[in-house]
Amino acid sequence: NTATNRATGLQSLCKSCQKASSKKHYCENKKYYKEYSKSYRKENKELIRFYSAKRRAVKLQATPVWANMEKIKEIYENCPEGYHVDHIIPLQGETVCGFHVETNLQYLTAEENLKKSNTYQ
Repeated sequence: NTATNRATGLQSLCKSCQKASSKKHYCENKKYYKEYSKSYRKENKELIRFYSAKRRAVKLQATPVWANMEKIKEIYENCPEGYHVDHIIPLQGETVCGFHVETNLQYLTAEENLKKSNTYQ
């Protein structure tokens, strides 16, 4: 159980201990989280559809006319099992925004990609 000091913003656990605690909690309550996720998606179809459409629109706007769409399609089709196609320079980054082109795509494990989020490293 963690507590955060509101004045300092400090927590009673270090980051690695907090991560371990969260992982343990998730594993112990996996069924609950799966059911919650399923019901959330069911109850918020329009919201999820909106964000999916927004993501597609951003990708379209970030695709220049000179992009090799066949190569991009090939990269997505050849993505290895357990990997994600990631934009090296994110389409909606805080400091920089990239293009949806074949040279800006890479394969990352699902864990690495989710950890990276919208950052440019």
